[in-house]
Amino acid sequence: MAQRDRTAFTTIDGGIRWQSGAPISSVQIINDRGTCTDFTDPGDCRPLTISKWSFEGGILNHPLDAAGTGFSNYVCDMLRSTGVPGPHLLNVTGVPSDTAAATSAAAQTNPSRPYVDIPVDLLQIGELLQLIQRQGYTLIKEAARENLRFQFGIYPTVDDVVKLIARFHDQVDRRVREVKRLQTKKGLRRTVTAGQSSYAGSDLWVPQSNGIFVSTRAHGLTEFTKRVHCRWLPTADLSKLYTPAEMRRLIQRAVLGATVDFSTVWQIIPWSWLIDWGFTLGTYLKSQRNIIPAQLTTCVVMLRTRTAWECPGVSGSNNGKPTTMDPIRILRQSMTRTSVSPSVTAQFPFLDGNQVGILASLVAAKARMPSSLKKLQRELR
Repeated sequence: MAQRDRTAFTTIDGGIRWQSGAPISSVQIINDRGTCTDFTDPGDCRPLTISKWSFEGGILNHPLDAAGTGFSNYVCDMLRSTGVPGPHLLNVTGVPSDTAAATSAAAQTNPSRPYVDIPVDLLQIGELLQLIQRQGYTLIKEAARENLRFQFGIYPTVDDVVKLIARFHDQVDRRVREVKRLQTKKGLRRTVTAGQSSYAGSDLWVPQSNGIFVSTRAHGLTEFTKRVHCRWLPTADLSKLYTPAEMRRLIQRAVLGATVDFSTVWQIIPWSWLIDWGFTLGTYLKSQRNIIPAQLTTCVVMLRTRTAWECPGVSGSNNGKPTTMDPIRILRQSMTRTSVSPSVTAQFPFLDGNQVGILASLVAAKARMPSSLKKLQRELR
């Protein structure tokens, strides 16, 4: 691959400063700078790295005083160096790793992805009927244990039934349009958002220390957005393999999840949902479904990081003369694009309120765990 590095920048007048009564000539100051690293070989979605920053304000004014110090529309020293302050705040949490993001995006864009998982629902209905027959009016008393059954048995099944009634035909029509795009020369292309997060912080800045001393507190906000672009191509000429009616039936199977594969088996294994909180195995299996013959040819993760720093203006006096500095705003952005292959990864997600309730139910129900699960627990130890 032929790597290409480019740099662009703009400048502004740096203003005048007096030292020991003598003026120092004005120079041009870089106020906007960007770099880009990409590749010139054929094709798109190649690795890409873009970094840029810019600033506004920070202009000092201070009349010439008795000590021979003065500033006129002078860009403060902090902004005159190549290492302009205002870095990205790297404490942002809640954004998945590149591999986890790629795996999730592949599962979301797979033409064979289910809208509802009928086989799993059918296997859960038997347990649901037994629950109603056995527990009756004692559901409230057994709330902790039954909350788990509700979250992973009743609710998903009822939710799938509602989806099936309300939007099944709409989902089939949408998938038909996707499959038509899949059969074009460019294939099926979709971009999904894998994660967004932000983090705020502050820092003490000293914009000027030579001649006069100016300090102020700056506040920064970093925003992360991670997106994944996936491209799918058919593994065969679908127009020759299937008639339009056959293709629609195949699409209906995909929307209904009407197949028993590793993904189906994984979802009905006891406690597999708990493992999926720490690993992406369930998502990976969904990304590998192949009811509609297609393969993932491109999967690129795009991360955009944007940080804005702001500090207020300053007004006061030094050596008996008034001193002012305009507010400073620094904007820093970086963008990367990287090819990633979906796979199983370990992760520690932050739990939402519903998941915390599930964990609380697990603790409460531990003493009444079925003997078969207790035996499994002992074996795992």
